[in-house]
Amino acid sequence: MRYKSLLSSQFEYFARVSLFGCLLVCANWRTKFMLLENLNSYRVRRYRVKRVREGLENSLKNRIELIENYVRISSMIEIKVELELDVVVTEIVNNVEKIAQQMEQIMEIGNLEEKWRIQDEANDEAERLLSYDPAISEQLSES
Repeated sequence: MRYKSLLSSQFEYFARVSLFGCLLVCANWRTKFMLLENLNSYRVRRYRVKRVREGLENSLKNRIELIENYVRISSMIEIKVELELDVVVTEIVNNVEKIAQQMEQIMEIGNLEEKWRIQDEANDEAERLLSYDPAISEQLSES
């Protein structure tokens, strides 16, 4: 019986050790699966981060291209506006020159009118004097 009890205690011991070993093996495998799972999730996260980074890079490239196009178009518009302003300024300068010429002509006309008015007044005064003194008008008609 002692032999049986020793055998049963040995069997019990091996059973416990085997159960404990089995639990350790299971825990080891579970850890490995968790590591693989974590590794896979790490790869998945890494892949997602990579995709997001590529998306951001593409978005940034598109925005940079959009800004470059905006700069190019705005410089084209600026050039067009400058050209149009040059045309407008040239027209204004021409108009100012024409107005200056017209003002000179108006002043010349005013001076001529003043001379004609003075001449007309002098002629009127001469006619009045001649008509007032008949002797002077006879002398003028004789010469």
